[in-house]
Amino acid sequence: MRELAPIALHETETAFHLSGGTWECSLSKVTGLLERAATRGDHWLATPLPDLWASEAVDPRADRFQARHATAQVRLVSVEASRVILESVGGFAKVDGSAIPLARRLRFTFDADGTVQVDVSVEARGALLLRWLSLGQNEVDPASCRFLAHEGDAAEGFATARPACHAVGEGDLDLGGRFIPWIHFGNDRGGFEVVFPHSDRVSWGWTDTSPYPTGDPLGRAGEGMVIRVASGRPSWEAFAIRNLRTPVDEGWKWSDTFYLSLLPGAMSDPRANDLRVWWLGPHQYRSGWHPPDEKSIAAWAAAGANLVIGGANWRSGDYSHPERPADLDRFIELCHRYGMRVLPYVTFTDLEFGTPAFAAHAEEWRIEPVAEFNYRSHLMCYGAEGWQEHWEREVSAAWERHAFDGLYIDFWAGRLLCRNERHGCAGPYGRCTAPGLRRMARHAADLVRKRQGLIIVNTNILPLGMLNSSFDARLLGEWRDPEEADPLSQRVFYNAHRFGCANLLLTGKLQSIDERALALTEAYQGTPVLSGGRTPDERDLLSRRARLLASFGVGAAHAENAFELPPLPGAPGVRASIYRRHDRDECLVTLSNPGAEDVRVPLTALVPLCGPLAGRMVVCVEATRVFTASELSTGEGPYPSVDVPAGSLRTLWIRPDPGAPCLIYALTGRERPSAEWSQEDHALSFMIEHPSLSTAEVLLAGPEPIGIAGDAAVEFQVGIGCVRAEVPCNVPVVASYPPPRLAQLKMRFTRFDRLPEARLPEGYEVRAYRPGDEAAWAAILNATESLGKWDVARVVRLLQGQRHAVPEGTFFVTWKGLPVATATTVIGPGNLLPEVGWVGVVPAHQGHRLAFHVCLAVLRYMRDRGFQETYLLTDDFRLPAIKTYLRLGFEPEIADPSHPARWQRILSEIG
Repeated sequence: MRELAPIALHETETAFHLSGGTWECSLSKVTGLLERAATRGDHWLATPLPDLWASEAVDPRADRFQARHATAQVRLVSVEASRVILESVGGFAKVDGSAIPLARRLRFTFDADGTVQVDVSVEARGALLLRWLSLGQNEVDPASCRFLAHEGDAAEGFATARPACHAVGEGDLDLGGRFIPWIHFGNDRGGFEVVFPHSDRVSWGWTDTSPYPTGDPLGRAGEGMVIRVASGRPSWEAFAIRNLRTPVDEGWKWSDTFYLSLLPGAMSDPRANDLRVWWLGPHQYRSGWHPPDEKSIAAWAAAGANLVIGGANWRSGDYSHPERPADLDRFIELCHRYGMRVLPYVTFTDLEFGTPAFAAHAEEWRIEPVAEFNYRSHLMCYGAEGWQEHWEREVSAAWERHAFDGLYIDFWAGRLLCRNERHGCAGPYGRCTAPGLRRMARHAADLVRKRQGLIIVNTNILPLGMLNSSFDARLLGEWRDPEEADPLSQRVFYNAHRFGCANLLLTGKLQSIDERALALTEAYQGTPVLSGGRTPDERDLLSRRARLLASFGVGAAHAENAFELPPLPGAPGVRASIYRRHDRDECLVTLSNPGAEDVRVPLTALVPLCGPLAGRMVVCVEATRVFTASELSTGEGPYPSVDVPAGSLRTLWIRPDPGAPCLIYALTGRERPSAEWSQEDHALSFMIEHPSLSTAEVLLAGPEPIGIAGDAAVEFQVGIGCVRAEVPCNVPVVASYPPPRLAQLKMRFTRFDRLPEARLPEGYEVRAYRPGDEAAWAAILNATESLGKWDVARVVRLLQGQRHAVPEGTFFVTWKGLPVATATTVIGPGNLLPEVGWVGVVPAHQGHRLAFHVCLAVLRYMRDRGFQETYLLTDDFRLPAIKTYLRLGFEPEIADPSHPARWQRILSEIG
């Protein structure tokens, strides 16, 4: 459970300055209003808040008395590490100093999570005919605000969680409603919210036969809340009295409470990145249900799970009475033995019919209009104090009696309005009960913090900072397929880091669970629930992904999703997310391509995300490909790239290149074990520990091992620069490698003006390459038995690769028309010099100096095209070939520290 930073309070001559871990506020001693509110460096207030104003005029636009123009007395009420209370008392005035006989008192309660409760009261100091009273038209700083969202108007329907979104900068906006419970302003780093609980504090009028088309000088009659974007400047306004002639006498009072939230109230805990959930249940009580046995628990651990949601069989709202508590304790102990935490399934609102509390208090506590779940329970109101206290007692009792590791809490975000007057929910559109839900959430957070546990909550798309600040992870995906959400809604609601949380995804609404779905979820780092697969293949895909993230150790990583990162240069449509392990200088980058076309991403595009690639290797997991430090340090020519197929993803593991074989991952659901390379033995040693796996897949960077020590043979799947293997667990593993190959010898040639003359032996001829020679060419190279395995396909690749054989610079010596010797001109990227390469002579025709003649043909080709220098690479054991090259005029070149001694030995041997 993440910890909230204590509030720091600093007082100056003109203001009180407060700050938490991610937020800052300043309360002016002159006006008694908030003059500054910031999160992570973004400022959210363009005007003071709450800038109340009042007017007696029919049209108040030129006749307003505002709080900002009146002075106030500000006092510090109390100071605690988690809460600071300030109070201001002032009046209403115009710019010229003229006043109206109204006083306002504001009490600001700052909580450590960045939420501020604002209690407002206005009192008449004399008689007046009040027509307008407003909390102020507060402008949000357009430099920070990129979008806004708001709840639907409760006058148009009694459900909540019906938000609408608007991108600031994409046109003006002018809307309002009778009762809009919350408004959210934000960017990809955080946001600013206002929440209004009460619909019974607003009164309004409509004027018949008035000169105003709507019967209201300011616009549409009866709008208690107004949200605008004008010329890119967002603002909001909340009315207490709107266009209603209200005679008031001295002593008349009006009061209300609203909330401000700066988010994130704290940064997300990296541990919450590593949620690999097995969803168990039950949700509601099931008669005779038993927790699963050890075999099932071991299987979940083998699949990569480290967290179980469920396991407690109890009636909702009666959490102190689980069925078979001893079995529950045994289940928790077994899960812990296999490295899995247990979070029981509770709900903020359900109270089942069969519980004593339902019989005694249901009518008093429930939400009205009444909502019933599955003929099993009624939903209790978050604003009912009796329900809050009952819930807190029940959850506390369950927490104290059982060794849970946190809580999973479900709730109905669509039922945050209630009209049950028995517990104080009143008004024409009910009461928004988010403040009561906040109390319950804070109680749960305080409870779980004692064990450093986790809280996961089914908030879905509800953005409220006053709630999300209590949670470690938000559950998405229960209501709809995330892919169906428009891009702006994904940006506002699915970027959990804006709320200081991690994401967890239910997969039931996904059309399919495949690489396309993973590409979508990885963009916002929404970890799918492992048990959500509908087929074995789907579950295996989810499990493999979870185990890969675990091997990297995302629970110790700093995470940034696609909404937080800049677009990748040169990769249109591809979105990147990243986990950074600063302690190991490693990054795990996921490239997601939701489009319909394949995209090639140059690895240079990764540099802004993870820093320079010099000295590092890049492992493309899905392609089983390693780009080594030497490949990434090429100075000229095309840079390496990775292809991201349409509707898919590619995972790039970036780490320092040790210059020797190393262990990249072990897919066990645990962090990669340490591995030790022995240069003396040419062996890589490690051990994979796991309580329920007998073998595990590993990826080893480097050449194919000679073998792996053990009782059973290990098969290798060879990639490019790496191999996959299934190795035994819980025993030492030693992968043995051949001694390193010495750097090839290099010979340089510049004597194009002195090419020797020579006559071919009788019966032999020299000619250039012709299409159709590919099979004969491969046969010559295979016959040497020292140049690898060749076929027509490999010859074609040699002709077409980035570093390729020049067809017109390739020559054959023929015997009676049959090619028996060859050499070629090789040209590649990043090198201006041609190379003499792939020299070979069929053994039956060796001894006739054919290599000399075919190489001479290549050198003449280069001379005729103006080249002044070339080179070739060879090996120590090719003494006859070296003699030939020396005879042609090639000279040894020192290109490696090992070369001087080796050339001295070779030259002495050949005389």
